[in-house]
Amino acid sequence: MMADVLMTLGDFSFSVDTAAYETLVRTNEWRWPAQERIGRRPALQFVGTGVETIEIEGKVLPHYKGGLEQIKALRALGDKGKPQMLTDGRGLVWGKFSIHLLEERQSKIAQKGAPLQQDFRLSLAHSGEEE
Repeated sequence: MMADVLMTLGDFSFSVDTAAYETLVRTNEWRWPAQERIGRRPALQFVGTGVETIEIEGKVLPHYKGGLEQIKALRALGDKGKPQMLTDGRGLVWGKFSIHLLEERQSKIAQKGAPLQQDFRLSLAHSGEEE
């Protein structure tokens, strides 16, 4: 039985049984370029929202649960080159996000070089597609 899903990105599920994330940082931007004016301070003009990014950090304990294929599955999802639907465990749809970076750190190395722990950092950006 799979533990409660924390979040899904496309067909990949973040959970205790796969890749559990410990932190999630969501950043939103609003664009206000300055318009230069003679003898006065620049005027700011709102031109719309900027890029929304999400950074997820977590770990995989491959010999406990999830196996060594979890990070490989995230890489394969990034290799598709297509935005993926991001949905949290409460059913809230966050929109389509593209994978921009996946960093893996292996530690507690066992026999034959197999890691007992894989820490990861995943950087996502909203695709800009309207839902």
